[in-house]
Amino acid sequence: MVTLVGNLCSNPELKKISANDNMPETQVCTFRVACDRKIPTDRTDGKGRTVYDSTDVLYIGVECWGALAANAKSTLNVGSPVIISGKLLTSSWEEPGEDKAVKRSIIRCRAYHIGPNLARESFVPLRKVLEMAEDTAQDRLKKLVRMHQEGQQQAQQQNNVKQEQVRANPSGNAA
Repeated sequence: MVTLVGNLCSNPELKKISANDNMPETQVCTFRVACDRKIPTDRTDGKGRTVYDSTDVLYIGVECWGALAANAKSTLNVGSPVIISGKLLTSSWEEPGEDKAVKRSIIRCRAYHIGPNLARESFVPLRKVLEMAEDTAQDRLKKLVRMHQEGQQQAQQQNNVKQEQVRANPSGNAA
């Protein structure tokens, strides 16, 4: 098992895969992560915090499957700070060359767990987002009900004024 700490440097791509007719369809999500080592400098930012330089940058492809793939696609985007736990895999193949076949390989990470890096960015859980949306929707509904009730009261008041005018001047309505 390995742990990668870094930022997404590509947007997640979700694909649906079915190995054959007997297998159920599943999802795979792929993206790239940039992992680096931070070195403190003598500089500070506008808030007095130390500025760090990046070194030893590793760009690595990540894949995840199933529910993790769907959640990664709906949650992550370029720049998201993440912590990934998974295993490293090597894929090898041969490509035709001028004289002979050339061997190629690539290392990627199969992620089993992906989470936000809370040392770099705060995280709002979906439950909290839904609660905030529900509160906002309820506030809007209350406002609409209040506006409707005020409109009905104004209409009733206008109707009462018209009835008073008719009572005060009954001959003005004879036509």
